[in-house]
Amino acid sequence: MKRHGWVLGVWCGIAACATTVLADGVIRDGLGARSTGRGGTNIAFADTGVIIYDNPGGMTNVAGCGLAEAGFDILLPVTVYGDPDNPGGVDGADNPFPAGQVSIIRKFGRLALGAGFFAPAGFGSDYLMNGPAPFFA
Repeated sequence: MKRHGWVLGVWCGIAACATTVLADGVIRDGLGARSTGRGGTNIAFADTGVIIYDNPGGMTNVAGCGLAEAGFDILLPVTVYGDPDNPGGVDGADNPFPAGQVSIIRKFGRLALGAGFFAPAGFGSDYLMNGPAPFFA
């Protein structure tokens, strides 16, 4: 039992000394008004076409013989990027971006077939970088 306490103490000490950790990438809680309003829990529902993106297995739970849906959101990204050539980070340009989605689901008894087109977040981001990148040389 004492050994487990010692190991836990070492891991807590290592965690306390850790520096800031940052992650790359852009992710949204959902696509469309309903999915976004649910705060990322759309995986448990089967009432929008966005389930093709969130949980394709849920297509069999759509009410009726299927559904078709289209919509869009306006994204206002606030992004910052940093690397060794751009210390301190580079702010992304303010580019409002319309992220659209189109989906259609058709049920065949216990089977379902669906197709969807979704614009993931981040396509509207634009950065003004300093210095030559290796691929410009």
